[in-house]
Amino acid sequence: MLHAQGVTGSNPATPTKTCLSCANSVMLQNKRGKILNLSKRTLKQIKNLQDYCDFDIDKRIATIHLNYDTPLDLIDPHLSHDDKPVVSDATTAYIQELIHDIPKEFKIEFMLSIYDYQNYSPESLINALNNTIESTYYYFDEERKKYNALAVIFILLGIVFLAINVVGGAWEWFGQKESTSAEVAESLLDILTWVFIWEGGAIIFLTYENASHIFNRDISRLQKVSFSDSHDKRLGTLDKERVERSLNYVKKGELLARNFILASTAIILAICTIDTLENIVNIQEMSFVSIISGLLQIISLIFVCVVILFYYRENNVAKKLTPIICGIYIIVVIVDIVFLFITDASYAPKLIFYDFMLLAVMIADLICMFYLRRFDVEV
Repeated sequence: MLHAQGVTGSNPATPTKTCLSCANSVMLQNKRGKILNLSKRTLKQIKNLQDYCDFDIDKRIATIHLNYDTPLDLIDPHLSHDDKPVVSDATTAYIQELIHDIPKEFKIEFMLSIYDYQNYSPESLINALNNTIESTYYYFDEERKKYNALAVIFILLGIVFLAINVVGGAWEWFGQKESTSAEVAESLLDILTWVFIWEGGAIIFLTYENASHIFNRDISRLQKVSFSDSHDKRLGTLDKERVERSLNYVKKGELLARNFILASTAIILAICTIDTLENIVNIQEMSFVSIISGLLQIISLIFVCVVILFYYRENNVAKKLTPIICGIYIIVVIVDIVFLFITDASYAPKLIFYDFMLLAVMIADLICMFYLRRFDVEV
């Protein structure tokens, strides 16, 4: 059972109640004479939370004290064994909820005081908490990757429907222009286009990415979790460095590279769509070989996009094949550019420009893939 515990700060950096009640002040002076800047909102939060949380304003650390009767109050009894306890999801959710309450300027320390440890050692509970944080982190990370890939697929489908709408309208696939059948088909394709693009954007910016970001932000604020006995004797500590080592946080460079590889699929298909529309406009001037070459290029680009999506999802086969496929396609694009240079057709300069854009994206993808190899771990 969890007991509420009122704690008042005793260190020199803890603000007095007089200072906290001064609503018009955003500056505090601690007992050593150091001036500390805090927002009015932060002052109000500290005032509301100081009954159960110690605030070290100098170090920007908040310490939360939690009391438990036994370890059974924080572990999952159905999954736990005497030597291998498993912290329950409710415990980690409660810890994350408490982190939300603390002003964002502060790092968080938890002091978990357990009256009777029974057959569980403090070290086993530390390992259990670390494992639960790690598994939750990887769950959110996998969910983020899965739904990011799904979002890009939705956006790609939206681009495909847009291309069908434009091409079908130009070639009168749905009937003569301004006919009822043409207007109905174009309206339906417009709806499908924006529904898929909107849904893809919503997934990336509003839903699963947001949940993953919130969890990572909260865990990054966790400075340490200490276990103590009923006499407040510290028996073991899970510190920030150990959490970060076990999580193997994604570096900013790695995250940017992976996100670019994901975004490149939409960029490639968008260029492909524009290129296709340009070919349709100039189809009367194109030779049979050029038309077949264009169709093969479209099919191969869609295949490349699918392979890149599997690469983003860290499929082992795709991670080996994608750099090779991208390298082969770069050679194909270069050959196409050379062929267009020796062609006197009026449409050649635009197609050369689109090919150069594809070439740039593919080369950037290759660079990102070789960069990401340094983060691969051999098992």
